[in-house]
Amino acid sequence: MINALDYVSGAVANGTDCRPGLDQALLALVAQGGVMGGTIYFPAGVYRLFTPWDWRLAFTAQDYYHYEIRCEQGCIFQSAVSGLAPAIYLAAAEGGALNFFDIKLGGLDGSLAIGDGIIFRNLSDSFLKIGKATSYNGTAVCFDTTGTPSRGIYNNLIEIGALLNNAIGLLGRGQISPHGFQGNCVRIGHVRANMIGIELRGQSTSNQITVASLEANPTRGILDSAGYNEYEINFRSDTIQTR
Repeated sequence: MINALDYVSGAVANGTDCRPGLDQALLALVAQGGVMGGTIYFPAGVYRLFTPWDWRLAFTAQDYYHYEIRCEQGCIFQSAVSGLAPAIYLAAAEGGALNFFDIKLGGLDGSLAIGDGIIFRNLSDSFLKIGKATSYNGTAVCFDTTGTPSRGIYNNLIEIGALLNNAIGLLGRGQISPHGFQGNCVRIGHVRANMIGIELRGQSTSNQITVASLEANPTRGILDSAGYNEYEINFRSDTIQTR
């Protein structure tokens, strides 16, 4: 198991850029686990990113299986400079894919910056959990299958505690891939005070989306131009527009 704090303890303590150390932690993880998996652990703390943290540096154009990314409660990834698009790029390089991953991220905080939060690509048959994504003036959480080639994002269980105060809380952007953002089970607790809470475009179809509370998202609570998605909303005060 790789303890990420071993690589970034000084940066966490000083509030400086954690990205160089996090790159080294991921490279060590993949060197240890190869294509068949390993575990990286993030203790509680604020991990500031002054430059984008791109996982494709370590996860190259191969198929990877059974990795675990485990964040302790109180772990926050904070965008600390404007213009990060995104702050975190969690994907394998094109031609590769992340399969059967267990990803438990902590909080994503964009309150100090202007930009996007996290982009996922080429992810299938995995479990993803995000505690809270808040205060991005772009998109907080993006599932992206545009471009050629893309392996798609499908058959995942995705849980997000809250999407708060973002321009777009969650964006499914699937326009070219043969798979798209499809066949996922998405569970979200609180979607509040985003300009758009959830937006699905292109081949972002056949997803089952459950939201506990959808409120105070002034443009749309849900904007679904893709269609063929299933929704269960426990409480809502917002407009939902579907195809």
